[in-house]
Amino acid sequence: MERKRSVTRSFAWSIAFACLLCIGFNSATLAESDKLKVRVMTRNMDAGTYLNYITFAASDAELLAGLQLTVE
Repeated sequence: MERKRSVTRSFAWSIAFACLLCIGFNSATLAESDKLKVRVMTRNMDAGTYLNYITFAASDAELLAGLQLTVE
């Protein structure tokens, strides 16, 4: 029973050490990333139309009117 507890304890210490080691390397990486600049380009993909006139048309006449309102 004592051997099993000792193996479990050493495994826990190994995991804790590995976590601390990863945190230490990660903080150095974060310090380096403060010097980097990232440029991002965005693009507006909106069609510029209000499609609800077409989507909620209940009849052919409403659909045609919605098409005309959307095109304008």
